[in-house]
Amino acid sequence: MSAPPTRRLLAGLLTGSVVIAVAACGGTAEPGVRATSPAAANPSSPSPDRPSETGADPSPPAVPPASAPTAPSARSLTIVAGGDVLLHEPTWAQADADAGGGGTYDFAPQMLAIEPVVAAADLALCHLETPLAPDGGPYTGYPSFSGPPQIAESLAATGFDACSLASNHSWDKGLSGLERTVTTVAAAGVTPYGAAVAGQPGNPTLVDAGDVRVGLLSYTYGSNAAPANGAVEMIDVDDILVDAAAARAAGAEVVVASVHWGTEYSHDINAQQRDLAPVLLASPDLDLLVGHHAHVVQPMAEIGGEWVAYGLGNMLAAHATELPANQEGVLAQFTFTETADGWLATEAAYLPILVDRGPPLRMIHLPLALTDALPDDLRERYETAVTRSREVIHRLAGEELLEITGLT
Repeated sequence: MSAPPTRRLLAGLLTGSVVIAVAACGGTAEPGVRATSPAAANPSSPSPDRPSETGADPSPPAVPPASAPTAPSARSLTIVAGGDVLLHEPTWAQADADAGGGGTYDFAPQMLAIEPVVAAADLALCHLETPLAPDGGPYTGYPSFSGPPQIAESLAATGFDACSLASNHSWDKGLSGLERTVTTVAAAGVTPYGAAVAGQPGNPTLVDAGDVRVGLLSYTYGSNAAPANGAVEMIDVDDILVDAAAARAAGAEVVVASVHWGTEYSHDINAQQRDLAPVLLASPDLDLLVGHHAHVVQPMAEIGGEWVAYGLGNMLAAHATELPANQEGVLAQFTFTETADGWLATEAAYLPILVDRGPPLRMIHLPLALTDALPDDLRERYETAVTRSREVIHRLAGEELLEITGLT
């Protein structure tokens, strides 16, 4: 993907600095005085006391100094990850309205506010928790999900590159539903990972983000419907470590695991999350954990120099039970830099977001929205959401965790 505006601005500033530096390197001699005489440098050259036979300017053309070699810049990788995508009826009703009706569905307008952040990433990851129905339906919500397939194209249009599929709802529509989800997501140009059906490798799945090879893994704590086979993997420490090692052996330079875990509607991490994250991140083969399932924001934490986002909340959802917190989420952004010691996470950041039920139903980039003129009640709602997300996100992390406040 193209470089973020901040990177383009930085490149421009650096270019300007070079021009200024070159202009300032003309020497400190007084005007009209040459710092080094050409005659002194080359005695055979004409001098002011010995004019040239042609009468031309005896001074040879100035030779610019050789430029110092530029050290190659370090390779880097920026990953953006979003929270749960659950296709409840209000989301596809809005998608139908945005597409002009007739059952064509366009979910991209609902996600428009986050598109600049998502599209600027080298690798943008989504989590599609619900299976997809055939075009035309039938579409069903909780407790056995099956949503419009057009969500896949809308995720691609928003800038997502790959989508994890292992969740407690993966088997809601059986093997056929899972296969249909995998093929639909792949056909939209988004890489599905975590489901070994329809020709997909399951764990690990490898993708190229520019010139960086990334290994992607996806697991769930359990399944609401009995799995037909082992195509979607349950959380098991040994299995995850084996898969991460396989990803590394296959050439992955950075390995990311999506884990569907935690307690629904709880901002606090549970025992499984607390115990599992340090064990997994202690492995040299695993670089980042991204969590889903709680439907509310949970903390982010740095463990041994590596990061875990325990729960990103909801990205796109509209629960029948409307709780303020289950309309909130964050986008997590991680920057990895190649060093002599391998790829290291050099920056972690987050963007507070919210699903405003409207109408129209829209995702809100909260820091940006709060710069606008808003009705008092809406401003209070947005400020409450930002305050809650900030407090939860930072419970286990200090100032090293940054907040994205602008467009990128």
